[in-house]
Amino acid sequence: MFFAIGSSMKVIVKARVSSFPRTGAVQLYVSEIIPDGAGALNLAFEQLKAKLQAEGLFSERYKKPIPSCPDSIALVTSPTGAAVRDMMAHKNALDMQLYLDRLSIEADVSRRLMRLPQLFGDAAVLDEAEQLTKSPKCLGAIAHLRQVLSILQDYGCADCVSIDLGLTQQANYYSGVVFHGLAAELGQPLLSGGRYDGLPAQFGRPMPATGFALSLKLTLMALERQGETFAPPVPDVILSFAPGGLRSAIAYAHQLRDKGVSVALLYGLTAEELADQGIKSNTIRLSIGTEHIDDIIADLEAGFAAVRGE
Repeated sequence: MFFAIGSSMKVIVKARVSSFPRTGAVQLYVSEIIPDGAGALNLAFEQLKAKLQAEGLFSERYKKPIPSCPDSIALVTSPTGAAVRDMMAHKNALDMQLYLDRLSIEADVSRRLMRLPQLFGDAAVLDEAEQLTKSPKCLGAIAHLRQVLSILQDYGCADCVSIDLGLTQQANYYSGVVFHGLAAELGQPLLSGGRYDGLPAQFGRPMPATGFALSLKLTLMALERQGETFAPPVPDVILSFAPGGLRSAIAYAHQLRDKGVSVALLYGLTAEELADQGIKSNTIRLSIGTEHIDDIIADLEAGFAAVRGE
């Protein structure tokens, strides 16, 4: 509940009614309370405003005069809506200009913000970025990007990297470099991630951290569009079983998988039908009847040894 209930407040209650006929008692199990008239969020805002006002946080003594020539200007927007961040990421120059015009900020600041999402390409964009700011924090970030590019150059993959100073991520826990992974023949990133040093601490493990998520579906789509072909997976063991042998087959499949062996269960095939499946030569075909599973382990292990040439 976003607001505090006060005396004589009118509210709308959503509840489940329970009655006790013997005593004539009636109970309400309340699941939701909404203030009558004003919305819950509006009431919560007014209550918080009154609380902060009572604490003197809106007092003039806490306000500082705005300098005639500020060293830096910060643009504050909603952390959930993130209007400017979203416009930068999508290179939406028109909406971004209209948005900045409504903020009534200085023309030079607006010009620099408009230029930022256009800075993408090779290391030359960092030179221009340095001309757009005097902030030590921003200059330090640019120097850090130069170091990253130098390391990538040493690894021999700098030609696969493009800098985009307008790139943003939707999540607000990133603390440093963010990145996307792109591939030919695919019109969207198949990989996304970045640096988030503060995130592990929220789970009790403070440490520097970098991570990413890779979409296997998009990766396979990109490879297929690039002409790559994939052979269907072939298990190490194809396991069939006679009527009544399902339990033994499942138990033995678990034993094999615990050893790292891939197993496929085929239902309703006899040993002869299993032999006619046309499986590649180094796949072991096995049919289990109702006999105890331990009786066939030695034979199968011998079969694996034969496949490995031992």
